[in-house]
Amino acid sequence: MNGKKIVISKWVSANWVLFAVIGVMGSWLLNLGLGWLQLWHALNADEAINAGVFGDMFGAVNALFSGLSIIGIIYAIRQQDEQLKLAREEVKTAQETLKIAIEDADKTKEILNDQQLQSRRQIEVLHLQRQESTFFQIISNLIKSEEAISVESTKTMNGIRQSTTLIGKEAIYKLVVPHAQRIFSGEMIKASQSELNNTSDLLYTFFILNNGSYVRILQTAFDVANSLPNSKFYKNILMSNMSVTQIIALGFIGMHEKAPHIKTLIEFNGIFSLFESEINIRDFFLKHYDKCSFSI
Repeated sequence: MNGKKIVISKWVSANWVLFAVIGVMGSWLLNLGLGWLQLWHALNADEAINAGVFGDMFGAVNALFSGLSIIGIIYAIRQQDEQLKLAREEVKTAQETLKIAIEDADKTKEILNDQQLQSRRQIEVLHLQRQESTFFQIISNLIKSEEAISVESTKTMNGIRQSTTLIGKEAIYKLVVPHAQRIFSGEMIKASQSELNNTSDLLYTFFILNNGSYVRILQTAFDVANSLPNSKFYKNILMSNMSVTQIIALGFIGMHEKAPHIKTLIEFNGIFSLFESEINIRDFFLKHYDKCSFSI
């Protein structure tokens, strides 16, 4: 029932002009009919009265045009109101569309930001993987250069002198162990400066002048380790591949006047951290190095 009333109300609202015109025309016709009726009754009256009655009939025409003018004005106002209503609806629709577009743009921006973040993370992971690959390749090269180090060892057995070639860590051990033993025993700390200079010259000549590639690669390995996140982890890996005699040899080389870069390498990377609990070694090297050499 309510639905039928709403339909009727909408129909009346849409056709009000027709009803208004019919009403004005009906009123005009009624007025015209009454005028003609008055004229008919006044035919027997005097001429002036008849003319007056006849003239009053034209007032109905004026009323007709006035009514139609009012209807036209009302119609124009209604049309303007409808246009304003449509304009408001269009503005509202445009605002809603703009709001949706802004929301979509915000979502797109979030998606792009997430994609950029993921891309940066992927780039960082790839960069780290390349750095790690470079680091372990350098360690591999360091081992190869270490294996290229060699010394001749001579033994006499049953009156026969035999000579063998030692390579790698064995060669370094053979060369450095006499000096290392003096450090461990506490004897080296009492050595004269001349004796220290001789030992430093010997190891400098052997490692820097004759086998310089080993020390250069070692420096590069520490540089790469320091460039990686959690550099301490990679430096520990690097130092775990170094023997005690290798570290002691570096310590003597760093004491040489021509090798300040080796001293810097030891102090910056805490290469003596392996000897932190070895009192005699610690006391000896603390005379020549900063205490930061004993901690990574």
